[in-house]
Amino acid sequence: MSFNPQRLTPFGLDVFLGRADAVRKVRYSPCSAIELIGQAVEKGEAPDLLGSETGQRLGYAQLCVIGQQQVVGAKKKHHEDTLRVLHEFGRAAVFRHADLAGSTVLSFAIHDGAERPCVFEI
Repeated sequence: MSFNPQRLTPFGLDVFLGRADAVRKVRYSPCSAIELIGQAVEKGEAPDLLGSETGQRLGYAQLCVIGQQQVVGAKKKHHEDTLRVLHEFGRAAVFRHADLAGSTVLSFAIHDGAERPCVFEI
């Protein structure tokens, strides 16, 4: 199964491309109570930050790191800013998500086979 970013939701694609401003516009408020986030997700006003996309069940922090590694001309700062926004809204939980193979965002960030390994400071 190959990864195709065009199959991502609009929010997932913004994360993948490092569009921090677009990600920030989602209807979350920093440190929102879990109940409020749940209500926003149920109403369709916001994506589930602890959810996943693709058949591989990639989390949003993983998508951001993969985007930084794969998008030609990607600016590391844009993806770092996007990860900061995800952390601001979802706290550490967005970094604990494991995909179908059990890999976390750290696994992707230090993957030996990546064309451009990336390490972010959050």
